[in-house]
Amino acid sequence: MKFFMFHLMPWPHLPADFEEHHRSAWVTCPNTYYDANLGTTVYNDYLDQLQSAEALGFDGVCINFATKVLPQLREDIRRKFPHLLKSKAAAALLEETRA
Repeated sequence: MKFFMFHLMPWPHLPADFEEHHRSAWVTCPNTYYDANLGTTVYNDYLDQLQSAEALGFDGVCINFATKVLPQLREDIRRKFPHLLKSKAAAALLEETRA
């Protein structure tokens, strides 16, 4: 059996009354709640958490992304997790998302 760390990378800065005005934050969260200054910190924190998976003993990490990976995310994955790309399948998947 293998254990993998999975992270949905949710936006942690929703207002306290969000649930009173919206059905879900899963797919329909308005972009107006995003703050680019906070986004950089949140994004890097989540990558750091994923990077800690190896030290914590996980066999691998899983990330949830749409069909097309943002170019910056692809480069961050290459930079922070180069050892994970030794797998031909992982490297192929990352390249496949460029199309």
